[in-house]
Amino acid sequence: MHGHDLGKLFSELPEEAKATVLEAATAIRPQHKLKAGTDVIACLKEVSNAFEKWRYLYENENLLIDMRALLYALHTAYEACCRVRKLKGKE
Repeated sequence: MHGHDLGKLFSELPEEAKATVLEAATAIRPQHKLKAGTDVIACLKEVSNAFEKWRYLYENENLLIDMRALLYALHTAYEACCRVRKLKGKE
């Protein structure tokens, strides 16, 4: 997988990995103050171009990123990784 588009990268994950991410996202969702109906995939898409915007900041007038979406996406990734590590430890 290549690129910086987080939504596209997520869509290219194996089904088992997607399921782990979505389970983690569901578990931690109540900790984040997001608009009703917002899910981790929407958050990934919302922040998917942050790297390019910040990397080429001289080319962009608007560098704003919804930090709630970014924090939720990061927290979800962390939680998913922790779940995988626990599973690997049981093997």
